[in-house]
Amino acid sequence: MRGWPIVWVALVGVLFFAPADAVADGAAFAGRDLTSLRSIEQGEQRAAIAHQDGVERLIIAMSLELKNEDRALWVFPLPGDPEQAKLDVLEVFPDFGGRDVVQHARQRIEAFMVQVSATQVYPVLIGRAMGIRRRVPEVAGAGGVASPVSVYSEMPKYGVHAETVTARSLADLAGAGGGASPVTVYSEMRKHGVHAEAVTARSLEDLAGYLRTKQAAVPQEQIATLSPYLKEGYFLVLAWVASREELLEEFSQYGEDSYPGRARWPCLYVEFPTDRAFYPLRATCGYGSSTIPVTLFVMGHVRAKTAPPLAKHLRVSYREQNRFWRTTPRELVAGFPDEDVPYTTITISTRAENFTDDLWFLPGGPRRIKYARMIGWLTSPPQVSLYWLFAVALASYVCAGSSALLLYHRWRGYAQMGFWNLLTFVAFAVRVFIARGEDGKRLPQAGSFIFLFTATYIILTMLAYMALLAPLL
Repeated sequence: MRGWPIVWVALVGVLFFAPADAVADGAAFAGRDLTSLRSIEQGEQRAAIAHQDGVERLIIAMSLELKNEDRALWVFPLPGDPEQAKLDVLEVFPDFGGRDVVQHARQRIEAFMVQVSATQVYPVLIGRAMGIRRRVPEVAGAGGVASPVSVYSEMPKYGVHAETVTARSLADLAGAGGGASPVTVYSEMRKHGVHAEAVTARSLEDLAGYLRTKQAAVPQEQIATLSPYLKEGYFLVLAWVASREELLEEFSQYGEDSYPGRARWPCLYVEFPTDRAFYPLRATCGYGSSTIPVTLFVMGHVRAKTAPPLAKHLRVSYREQNRFWRTTPRELVAGFPDEDVPYTTITISTRAENFTDDLWFLPGGPRRIKYARMIGWLTSPPQVSLYWLFAVALASYVCAGSSALLLYHRWRGYAQMGFWNLLTFVAFAVRVFIARGEDGKRLPQAGSFIFLFTATYIILTMLAYMALLAPLL
């Protein structure tokens, strides 16, 4: 066939022009004074988690619904050695706004295949009517036990008080009679009107007795969900608003209906040793039929591990963020790259009674995440133009040759006509109509050849689209 110089000119031309009410999970109590606290429901739980070198850094946005109350108590368990626990109150919750890598890859594939099919001139919006089902998050398993009430660390700062503790049972935590309290305080923190402690306790009775020494009277039955954690290997974080006035003085927007984004907001920071990243959920099941939304941001791509009944309520999104705002607490992002930071978002919106287990996290996302990130790179400039050129040229060559086999029982001499499709379907049609066979006559059934070519091209494009999407499902 003649016309190869024109085809090469077309190839060069195409190559040049081608295209966040509770502080965290646990139990919350409130009252006008700590001597008569009642259990209060939690609103959205919003937390950020970073785990590196056997240490977890946990940031929890405090959002207890205090209304007109000026005192509140919050208790939640954590794994690890309480002697190494560190407490603080931060002024800003990290700002997360990255893109979903799977959704981004799907959009890139769709845009790429639309460009490939656009050579047919008429709109072929392949893929737009085809959606990707949201994948149920991968779950690895379950687990967790607990430890007696002891305070291991304490940090006073800006009127907020925090301590780390452990307890043997609910009775230890709720408190018993007189005598020396079998509760050990390992760390303590006071800042911005908040007081927090890290403690351990031998029993619920011991813990309840310790709380009474803090003028915090909590009925033992209200902290029964903490019983599994009163064993060795866990400690308790006790946090309470010691001065609502001081808290509101530092955070004027605190107490409004919703978390205000990048505005200053009190956040409890806990650093503790653990082999795997952890977030407590089971202690919240005491709220029964109340719905408590949970939003977790975990640095890096991770897989959630929990009991199967709870796993079905998880919604996991793997994301990447170009960079974090300068106001992002360095305590969270230290050791992570400054650009293209991967993180995992986990959301739960179900009744508290479904929180039958805690969350553990294993590093590394599912295989489709690696594929999605590869697609994101391949379909980025400038390499996407080369892939587009190759895809259109190959598909056009194959479709023209296969169409000629059906009509003329020959491949050679006809398949090369497909390259004219690089200049759109119109150029291909014109080339077919003016082409002449070996006998010098115009091609017979030229219209059928053109129709077979475009039909085959669209079918091949749709199959390629589905094949590219399949690993993302």
